[in-house]
Amino acid sequence: MRAARADVVVIGAGAAGLAAAGRLAAQGLDVAVLEARSRLGGRIATVRDPDWPVPVELGAEFVHGGNAALRAALQRARIVPRELGEEHREFFRGRFRPRADLWALVRRAAGRIPELVGPGGSFAEFLRRSDGELSPSDRLMLRSFVEGFEGAPVGRMSAAALAGERTDEGQYRLPDGYDRLVSALAGDLERRKVPLLRHRVVRKIAWRPGRVEIEARDTVGGGLARHVARAAVITLPLGVLRARPPEAGAIAFSPPLAERDAILARLRSGHALRVALRFDPDFWRRRILPRIGGGFVHSDNPGIAVWWSLAPAPALVAWAGGPRAERMGGWDGGRLLREVLRSLAPVAGVGAAELRRGLADARYHNWLADPYARGSYSYAQAGLEDAPARLARPAGETLFFAGEATAEINELGTVHGALSSGLRAADEIIRFRTSGHRRRPAPSRGRAARRRGTRRAWSAAASS
Repeated sequence: MRAARADVVVIGAGAAGLAAAGRLAAQGLDVAVLEARSRLGGRIATVRDPDWPVPVELGAEFVHGGNAALRAALQRARIVPRELGEEHREFFRGRFRPRADLWALVRRAAGRIPELVGPGGSFAEFLRRSDGELSPSDRLMLRSFVEGFEGAPVGRMSAAALAGERTDEGQYRLPDGYDRLVSALAGDLERRKVPLLRHRVVRKIAWRPGRVEIEARDTVGGGLARHVARAAVITLPLGVLRARPPEAGAIAFSPPLAERDAILARLRSGHALRVALRFDPDFWRRRILPRIGGGFVHSDNPGIAVWWSLAPAPALVAWAGGPRAERMGGWDGGRLLREVLRSLAPVAGVGAAELRRGLADARYHNWLADPYARGSYSYAQAGLEDAPARLARPAGETLFFAGEATAEINELGTVHGALSSGLRAADEIIRFRTSGHRRRPAPSRGRAARRRGTRRAWSAAASS
């Protein structure tokens, strides 16, 4: 089996992988991208259906403000985000009331965390220690925020990370679809003649300093493909990194990455479940919109807890995060839709049977069951706040790691965190390559020569 050769192979064509490949190709490196799916974008998954008046996001939907790398990428692609209105209401004990203070509530809680919770403490500990300071409604909203926004169980979510959460930079949506960003990043690679190889499920990575050999299964053409490079950028989701052969999507490293495996064994993916509902326009105007309105609704329902409207389109998104999403992740589509409509009925003031009659379509993707995701996104885990930085460390200056699970702690679980991590990994390779070219050590057969071997490998052929 003849091997395809490159300077760098990027594994995964989500935001992190596409960004890393673009930065490396712009520096003149020979790059190839391997993607297990038939499409690009990873956990960005936009569906365009002529029966829907808006693009349907089955994965990432929102743009969180404050990230220069993502802003620059959107500007280059001439994509203009639309700022979201901050209309939040709660449906608590059968009654609506406005919650214009949601972000202020989160900020107040964040300010109290350092006083009440020590290093490594969880948000559940904060809720226990703040008992008496928070109303039942406030506790509901804060729990909903952590489980929904972070996708985390309150008992595992780091209180310290939440204390540093940036909540004053605005929230946005891409009205023309998040896949436009994916198309822009991929288009740049295509112009640079970077191969974007879909249907390549990586099964094994054998490596030594300065050389990587990747074995991938071609799920369309059949058989195995080999790729040899001087370095690899691995951008796989946390759930996939945790998987072990022979599980679908799992990768065997040779030699093993024991330190990383020890960290991964203690981490868990965050879970989120979303179902997009499209209603008959007349039914939407008469029966749904008057109660739901055009913003967000947070409910005390034990099933689906958060809803947001895509008005003026006759569409609504049902959202559950954390333990709720994990519990429902094993359900089939029929059972899930019944739970969604049952949860919506009291909020909309319409019976579940009538809601079903007014429903025109429903779309969702189960990220927990997806073998190339195995979860929705990562979160800062109590007691493991340093895990993202440790996961981001290169191995042998040959394997480099990106993806939202390796992002800055306050950017975990976001597209902009993934994008920034890909640029960071690419810059690590570029810096090392430059340093390796500048150093020309004298020949030696001793231990010092072995230490220099990785840097010298950038000047040698990958086939050595």
